[in-house]
Amino acid sequence: MPTNDALSEYIGLVIVLFLLSMICERLADFLKSFLSEANSNNGIGLWLRKLLRIGNLLQKSPPGSINEERRAYRILKINLFCGFFTAWALHADLFSIVRYKNEPFKAIGWKDVLWPWEVGFHWDIAGGLVFIIGCFATGFFISFGSKFWHDMLDLLYNVKNIKRALLDTETFKADNVEAIERRVRTTPSSFINAAFFEAKQRLMVNKNVKAVCLKNSAGNYYFEVSVQQPDLSIDEFYVYFIEPGNGQSIPMETIVLGNDVIRAHSANLSSKVFAQNNPDNFGTFGCLVKNAKSSDRKKFILTCCHNVLNPSIDLPFDTARKVQVCAVDQQTIVGNIVKAERDEEMDASLIEVSDQQFKDIINFLPGIGEPADIRSVFNADVNKLSVALNGAKSKSKRGKVVGVFCDIQVTYSEDEFKLINLIAISNNGLTMSEGGDSGSVVMDADNNIIGLVVAGNSQQTFLMPIDVVFKKLKVELIKNNV
Repeated sequence: MPTNDALSEYIGLVIVLFLLSMICERLADFLKSFLSEANSNNGIGLWLRKLLRIGNLLQKSPPGSINEERRAYRILKINLFCGFFTAWALHADLFSIVRYKNEPFKAIGWKDVLWPWEVGFHWDIAGGLVFIIGCFATGFFISFGSKFWHDMLDLLYNVKNIKRALLDTETFKADNVEAIERRVRTTPSSFINAAFFEAKQRLMVNKNVKAVCLKNSAGNYYFEVSVQQPDLSIDEFYVYFIEPGNGQSIPMETIVLGNDVIRAHSANLSSKVFAQNNPDNFGTFGCLVKNAKSSDRKKFILTCCHNVLNPSIDLPFDTARKVQVCAVDQQTIVGNIVKAERDEEMDASLIEVSDQQFKDIINFLPGIGEPADIRSVFNADVNKLSVALNGAKSKSKRGKVVGVFCDIQVTYSEDEFKLINLIAISNNGLTMSEGGDSGSVVMDADNNIIGLVVAGNSQQTFLMPIDVVFKKLKVELIKNNV
């Protein structure tokens, strides 16, 4: 039986052929109607009917009759013609599709094609023949129709689910055929979130567990459990029961941190923001925000609470104390803390700035650009969504989202504090941040903010989801500095 990686490649190939077959079908339906109309006997309609030797394709004859067999043959010619034309028009030869089955956008289209006048009218005869043969091959396969490729996709997905079920020891504990069928038809995405939330609640009770993240490798979900010291009580699989007798096993990968503590990124490092009364504690400005659904002109700098207030301070913060915040690069006071909140989902504060001070602060990340908007992060973004940050310490770091719904035990100086439902980012297994980067925003390739850096270790950086922060603080992004 093929591996899941191989099946994913086959599925990608079939998806491309399925989409092409749908285009081919629409074109074939149009031609069948166009060539069968009475008024198509003049002009291009007549020319095509003579070229393809096509008569009326809509008028059916009794099944099994010679006329019906001839009509079916003429329809087949139309389908093959439309298949080849579709493949040629989209530059979708089968050889390229197979070569780039994991990245089909590279196989289809004329964007990277060099025309004769671009290469000195040098004709690549061999390459041209291969392309034409590839288009004929693609046309032949997509002429089978979208239903054929739809059924093929169903078959491959069923094989993938059967493969997963065979590797799961819980499958063989089923006591009836119906239970086995339910296991095969239950896809990971249909239960993975519920299983993860149940698992992390149980795992985080263990004081040795410092982080639990939902991760994805080659389309297969698993739970990553970070422990300070080796822990034999954590199994290789987590069994989640969808219903009594129907347990699904999810792999768990355990990482031993040792001396690699997940620390809040703030203390004793050159950065951009600090409280005037505590210059040894540094952090990073995040972005400029304003009150949501309000007409007032107040603007605020969003950053982490522990950047400007001692982590041991009692919250909610007494705003009457008027703690002034300075910018390290200017050594000037930029405003006062007006809100500071820390709970299991958030560690954030707002610094109010006046219009006069605001003119010198812009929503712009050097090397990245201006934030366009905010966006949520989903399961499907894991290992796919590219991100970038530019903190006070780490400059223009890039990587990907590698985990979602992460629960961690973060160390503030010597004390630990639990944060839940965070986003994990990394650059090929290495962290993207350093101490002093807390509060910096992380953006995707479209410059949408996905989160605010709060902590990290040597392997990954953890973010508070920006939509959660904005909702709790009741703010929205200032765009274009207005």
